[in-house]
Amino acid sequence: MRHVAIKRFGPISEMDIDLDKSLEVFIGPQASGKSTFSKVVYFCRKIRDYFLQYLDRVISTEFYYTPELYVNFLKYIRRPFLGYFGTTKHMEDFKIRYDYEKESDRYVTISLDKDRYAKFIFSNALKEDICNMIREAVSVAAKNRDYPFSVNFLGQTSFIDKARRTVQQIFRDDYMLLYIPAGRNLLATLPDGIASKGVPLSERWDLDNEVDISQTDLITQEFAQYIRNMRSSFGSRLNEIVQNYLKTVKGQIRNRDVELACQLIHDILRADYVYDKDGEKLFYDKDHWVKLMFGSSGQQEVVWALNIIFLAILKSEKTFLVFEEPESHLFPDSQEKIAQLTALLIYSNGSQVIITTHSPYMLTAFNLLIYSGENEKKTSAENAVICKEFRLVSGSVGAYFISSETGCPRNIVSRKRGLIDALQIDGISDSINERMDRILYNRMNNGRKDDL
Repeated sequence: MRHVAIKRFGPISEMDIDLDKSLEVFIGPQASGKSTFSKVVYFCRKIRDYFLQYLDRVISTEFYYTPELYVNFLKYIRRPFLGYFGTTKHMEDFKIRYDYEKESDRYVTISLDKDRYAKFIFSNALKEDICNMIREAVSVAAKNRDYPFSVNFLGQTSFIDKARRTVQQIFRDDYMLLYIPAGRNLLATLPDGIASKGVPLSERWDLDNEVDISQTDLITQEFAQYIRNMRSSFGSRLNEIVQNYLKTVKGQIRNRDVELACQLIHDILRADYVYDKDGEKLFYDKDHWVKLMFGSSGQQEVVWALNIIFLAILKSEKTFLVFEEPESHLFPDSQEKIAQLTALLIYSNGSQVIITTHSPYMLTAFNLLIYSGENEKKTSAENAVICKEFRLVSGSVGAYFISSETGCPRNIVSRKRGLIDALQIDGISDSINERMDRILYNRMNNGRKDDL
């Protein structure tokens, strides 16, 4: 079980949450801390991947082990922390503790040092394992330094591939990590060339007409890079992608799950996404299409979220997914299908999902899936209202309301029924209706009954 505790960080006053659910849902007003919390959890898990990047650098540049290399790693992860949250100079003293395995000596704490820079302290067990991996990287670099470049590169690549499995064990985390930020339609309206200044040339996208997104936060930059890397996987429609995938992999896919994913995605997008030599397109039928940048705002907002989830289901990749505002620009029936697709991802490969939302439709849609999971266990497939692949297990869903006034979360899942209190959002409707009744009452008291 993972656990996170946050004190005085941005809008968050205090949060202390066990991260043991398949689905965690966070609601609350703007600037209450939903995204901040999500980014903290994601960053702490992403340290695993940043450590692999650091090991790659060590192999390329270091031939002797010194304790300074561990210190350099702490400085190395400070940079993405700044990319997620901005400068820490103006922040009040904060403390974050993330347990990779609760009740064990595997955690990291983040606070401010005397110069008000982010300070990372790993527990003894984690520090020892990290240092041992750095030693191994230096050893590989020392053995390969006198070889021709091609041999050196092969040795380096082989080490990183092996190190990936070891690092997953060190951080107790073998999930693929993905973050789908809000404001996704921005990327759909940009030309095909997207770049980020300040990134080494070898890591930049070699395009003639690049659009600089370096002024965006690192989450958005990483999301854009993921899109750029994966677009070539969508050179045809989903059904053709599935058939081509079956020709290149061993073993079986979860056919029913993939079929359901394809159907949900088509129903939500109301088109087929294809990336070809002319760029990103939405095909409405065989002959009629529109470039993605001219599609609807809902299509632009959701298309890459759908593609990401589709690939995870197709490839049976166990995923940790943060999904911000999945409802953006979508009609309520599509919001329900997004909830079903999220549940399908969890069912298909044991994924974990964090969702931030402002939509009561999303909450009620999840409640329906929870209710079905509790009450349709023995219902035949022919009579079931909700198919088993969409059901959520009661007790596997957590939901919290974060108040912008207190900066603290409040559990909004009923202990008895395991359902989310959707009125925490939709209660604004009661407030509006109450004020309309007061206006009506005042009009009647003012003798204007004839106008009613």
